[in-house]
Amino acid sequence: MSLKFAQPTLRRRHIAAIVLSGLALLISVPLAAADKPPALTPEQTAAVDEIGNYINGFHTLQGDFTQISPKGIVSKGVFYLSKPGKMRFEYSPPNPFIIVSDGSWVTIKNRAKDQADQYPLSQTPLRLVLDDDVNIYKEADILDVQSGDGLVTVSLDDKKKMMPGLLMLSYEE
Repeated sequence: MSLKFAQPTLRRRHIAAIVLSGLALLISVPLAAADKPPALTPEQTAAVDEIGNYINGFHTLQGDFTQISPKGIVSKGVFYLSKPGKMRFEYSPPNPFIIVSDGSWVTIKNRAKDQADQYPLSQTPLRLVLDDDVNIYKEADILDVQSGDGLVTVSLDDKKKMMPGLLMLSYEE
């Protein structure tokens, strides 16, 4: 899910997009136990540091997002984040989902079926974005750091591994 921030005060090198791939709740992406975090170059370490500093530096954020499923289905909508722990993803029709975190629970509601599932926020990778103070090196396994075409993407796996999922954070260089 690619989130494009609508925040005019962002400097050029700050994060311009966050990708929450798999969302750990809608689309589970189990990772092999043999997967090892890569050894980071100084440039990759700087990229992880920049993302960590940005995550720890904001308290509220809102913008538009585009989510592309593994099957290529595109959904769009609006997101709102408020630390600690609160978020809302409102999908545009025809997608019937709305995802809300109240600071303790993440609720995924299917408005078309009037059904909802709940998960403790502390057991999802979303906590890595919604906590007030996150140490990426301590709380996540860094799976990959890629850069190209002016975009840097860091792929993370929550060390708690309570729920399967992958968190991808991206920013413009």
